[in-house]
Amino acid sequence: MCKKIFSVCLCIFFFFSCVFFAAGAFVGVVGRSSAQSVAYFMLDIIPPQFAVAVLFVVACFVSTAMGTSVGTITLLTPIAVEVAQVSGFSAAISSATRS
Repeated sequence: MCKKIFSVCLCIFFFFSCVFFAAGAFVGVVGRSSAQSVAYFMLDIIPPQFAVAVLFVVACFVSTAMGTSVGTITLLTPIAVEVAQVSGFSAAISSATRS
């Protein structure tokens, strides 16, 4: 029983290590303007009129995955502001979707 629990914990640790490694690689490749790059990438895929709704859904998944509201806010606020500027929405509306 302990070996099974240990192997499951090891798999979970490996999975999250890969996720954090991929996030670090993304930031390293994109550079300092990562929020702007994510916003433009998102708006290339999604029509601008659905941007706020998509930000809300993304915020739901991110907050569940991270387990912290402060982490979600600090992660998504720069992206929400960039999406608002590019799509023509109010920055207050775009930022309020992730709270």
